[in-house]
Amino acid sequence: MISMTLFAVMASQASVTVHEPRSANPWVQSTRASCGSANIVVSGYGAANPLDQRPSVTVGGHPARGPAMTRLLADLAHRRAAYRLTISCGRSSEVALRIYQGEKLEDGSIRYGSASASFVGERLISYTGLQAANAETFWYR
Repeated sequence: MISMTLFAVMASQASVTVHEPRSANPWVQSTRASCGSANIVVSGYGAANPLDQRPSVTVGGHPARGPAMTRLLADLAHRRAAYRLTISCGRSSEVALRIYQGEKLEDGSIRYGSASASFVGERLISYTGLQAANAETFWYR
């Protein structure tokens, strides 16, 4: 009887703390390089692209601009694709970005592509668009 009374007293003093789960910050893949005073950052591309965001390219902390930027960002937004990016510094203020893409298609095969972009300052001065490539191009380091 005493143990039942003691249990009843302990149960009446019990408290339950509930915490609502918080969603994790999305992981965003990014590639960074410094060419002299120009810092170029390509982020949010491929499978690591958060659903509510688009890929971005910034140079010196400012969004890159130019008539082909929409096409470049669209080429980086393929969610079934894996990317390998390389950034090279030119002798002047030019920065070259090479994009190698391997994208898994509905039938399970892989489509490979590569593209090249050139920046001077924040301005995209040329972009080839994705062109057909092969596995060797994608994996070669």
